[in-house]
Amino acid sequence: MTAHPPTAHTYSPASAPSASTPALPVDEPDDLSGPGGSAEAAAGERLIDRIERSDILRIAVVGLAVLGAWVAGATGTPGWAVGAVGAAALLVGCWPLVVEAVGDLRERRMSMELSMLLAIVAAAAIGEWVTALAVTVFALCAEVLEDLSMDRGRDALTDLMSFLPQTARVVTGPHTDEVSEVPLDKVRPGQSSP
Repeated sequence: MTAHPPTAHTYSPASAPSASTPALPVDEPDDLSGPGGSAEAAAGERLIDRIERSDILRIAVVGLAVLGAWVAGATGTPGWAVGAVGAAALLVGCWPLVVEAVGDLRERRMSMELSMLLAIVAAAAIGEWVTALAVTVFALCAEVLEDLSMDRGRDALTDLMSFLPQTARVVTGPHTDEVSEVPLDKVRPGQSSP
């Protein structure tokens, strides 16, 4: 699940990044605004446009399956029919969770995806299809929100990087008042600066 960043703010340092000015990964800006520039695109872009269509479709399918399973259970539909539709919806909805949970299992790490997948499987195993599908919708929405917040955080860090100075004023001698401008990547640890 990946949300599209609103528009990435590119940071182009005057010199190559060094240990004192690390480079952050910067997403290429989406050219949604045409010739007007990316600032106007960020201001006018809707939240729904930043979410992948496959994620929206997956959430909608599982959400409709929740309603369908609830209505089917209330109207007395046979359990095998509700289970078949519920299992099919879970296969569609849980795929991103399964992929991440398998990676977490390989790394022997407990994550939100793995715990949600365990809850979904447990609910489905006892025939609580509405619960399993509802938990799937919540987990999918949480994934989308996580991606959106990561994108905002990345954009904020990129904006902060634009405020980093490119040069430093360095005292050239131990007992002198001479100061020179030095590119930031040329400054050594312990070097005096005014």
